[in-house]
Amino acid sequence: MAAALPPASTCKSTMPARTGIPGLDICRKHENEPVSLYCVTCEAPCCSQCLAADHPEPDHTGKDLDTAVQERLQNMQTLTQECQDLKSDVDGNFGQGQTVLDDLDSCYEDLLKDMDRAEENVRIDFERRLRQCRENSMKRLQQLKEQRIQIIQGHMECLKKDRDRLGNAVRVAQQVTNSATKHEVALTYATLARKLERLKEIKPTVISKAHAKIAFRQHDTCVDMFKAEDMGNVITRPGTRGKVSWSHDVKPPAEAFDAASLARHGITLPAKSTGTGILKDAPNHLKDGPKHLKDVPNHLKDAPNHLKDVSNHPKNAPNHPKDASNHPKDASNHLKDASNHINIMKTEKPSDEETLELAHEFGRDGDGKVQHARGVAVSPVTNDIAVADYDTRQVKIYTSKGDFKFAVDTKQGNKWDSDSKPWDVAVSSEGEYLVTDKTPYVKVYDPEGKSIGRFPAFSPDGERSDVDDVGLYCIATDSKGEVLVGAGNFYVSIHSAAREGCHLNSISVRIPPGFMATTLHGYVVIGSWSQQKVMIIDQAGVVLHSLKPPPGMPTWRPRGVCCSDDDEVYVANQVTGKTPGKSGIHRYQIFTGEHLGCVTNDVKAPLGVGVLCDKSVVVAEKSVVKIFKWTGGNEDDSEEDNNNGGGGGGD
Repeated sequence: MAAALPPASTCKSTMPARTGIPGLDICRKHENEPVSLYCVTCEAPCCSQCLAADHPEPDHTGKDLDTAVQERLQNMQTLTQECQDLKSDVDGNFGQGQTVLDDLDSCYEDLLKDMDRAEENVRIDFERRLRQCRENSMKRLQQLKEQRIQIIQGHMECLKKDRDRLGNAVRVAQQVTNSATKHEVALTYATLARKLERLKEIKPTVISKAHAKIAFRQHDTCVDMFKAEDMGNVITRPGTRGKVSWSHDVKPPAEAFDAASLARHGITLPAKSTGTGILKDAPNHLKDGPKHLKDVPNHLKDAPNHLKDVSNHPKNAPNHPKDASNHPKDASNHLKDASNHINIMKTEKPSDEETLELAHEFGRDGDGKVQHARGVAVSPVTNDIAVADYDTRQVKIYTSKGDFKFAVDTKQGNKWDSDSKPWDVAVSSEGEYLVTDKTPYVKVYDPEGKSIGRFPAFSPDGERSDVDDVGLYCIATDSKGEVLVGAGNFYVSIHSAAREGCHLNSISVRIPPGFMATTLHGYVVIGSWSQQKVMIIDQAGVVLHSLKPPPGMPTWRPRGVCCSDDDEVYVANQVTGKTPGKSGIHRYQIFTGEHLGCVTNDVKAPLGVGVLCDKSVVVAEKSVVKIFKWTGGNEDDSEEDNNNGGGGGGD
């Protein structure tokens, strides 16, 4: 680039005078002297005498005038061309600015169309899900109705059988009374009287208005249909609609809009929902669009400086839609990971330091002496300990510290009560004691130990346990207050609250339930001492897990089971004779069936196990009851937790 010109000289003595001869100028100071030289320092033409007198060396530099003029003409041409090029750049930048304005308006319109399409898609999907929700609700409601019809019809079938049996017996008895001879009366009396005595023990099933009420929450059938991640995928649209090369601080939105505009449809998405993609901030950007349009003319002034930066943005732009389209995928992965963490967050093995230590034992002597303890339960109302004593035919009630309170006499009343030998015990949410004793009835006692009723169990086919003379062995209550009764004929009968005992459902099981417990999640843990198995099932009878014997034990003899609020199962394992290993209480994870370790071996023949409110573990052995406290991580846990049933049994 040529050097800039210095200011022109103003010395009049050096200014040439025209001679009229082309290309020849005469010095005004020195006559007849041609101006043929040029002082580079002063930037002035001069004659030879002026150069010597007024522009002496070394302070001044002289040069031939023709050479100096030629150099300056070349420099002028260079500057002119550069200015012309700059003008062309400015014209191009101005045209680019107009293109930016046009593309910005096009992008604005495209975003409006995207928003309309997204709203329409969400509305359509919402209506589809709403229809599906109603269909699912109708199906579920119909299922509940059919189940209740089956229950009522089963009750009516049982009543019909009872009616027929009673009618036949009464008809025969009337015939004998009215027309039989003395000899016939003497021969048939004993048999007929025993039959009538047994029929007197039938307790007719009561079908009340409660059977016509269906507990149904439509929300349960809809909640899974409106997950945040699903709604996010509905309004996510990969890619961008913009075609503009944004300049200066007018930058393309990284995301478009969230579901704020969908509020009129009654849809609200979480504020931090991932997977909403490029549709998040569009309303705000659309509001700011007019402001940016006003600012565009100002940015055009800065266009020459930013054109180079602008040209780089289109190169990077294709990458942004790809990144945006990946967010919904990432969101779904995070949700899957979250659900996996929820399922396995409690499956980690406990610390080796978390073990049970014997804190107290009772029941060896005094009024509360036990002779053959079996099942054990903890009251959710008082935290008292109830122990089924097989030999004394009583249920012994103790405080949580082992102090004896009173005994429930189970051999009071009629024939079935006189043969009662308590096998298992449970406590209802009202503090009532429920006892199974291998007879066909569940005995119910109030919190003071007075008998208030009994009820039979029902098989999946609707057969009554008292009609078929089926022994009932184990019992438990769940978090809903329902009563679950295990019968020897491979089924579990489910009833409403203890005092009414209305039959709700029955499920078939793979093993004869000898002991049983329930979890907070509605699962049922059943065990069989004859088949030496423990299973976790749902209330449809589906087996979730079959617990394996503890490590190092090829076989085991489980005798009791209970569940804690920490999603853990405690199994009392009794080892006798040549069976390898030691007796102990083993802990398993409910959801995986994983063996978490043996928490204590300080037992000889455990037959029942339960959990107190402070997470202490109660173990019933044959002639003693022991309370174990946690040492290690669990000893400082909150005392607000409660057990969800416990059971035991043994040979």
